[in-house]
Amino acid sequence: MELTRKTGMTGVNGSGSLVNLVFQAIGKGSTTVSLTDLAVKDSKQQPVPVHSPVVSVNVE
Repeated sequence: MELTRKTGMTGVNGSGSLVNLVFQAIGKGSTTVSLTDLAVKDSKQQPVPVHSPVVSVNVE
C-alpha cells in the first residue's frame, strides 16, 4: 500500500489518522495486523520518524 500527495500540494501538520483500514471477517480467529516498511516523509521529501503500529484482532 502506498499513500502519496500530489506534486506541489502543501504539507499538513497536527495530529490525527493518516489512513483507516477496514476488514471484513470471513471466520473466527485471532491475528495481528502490522504495517511493515512504513516510510513517512515531510513536504520536502525528508524522512519523518514514526512508530509502526501493531494491532491485535480477535473475531468471535
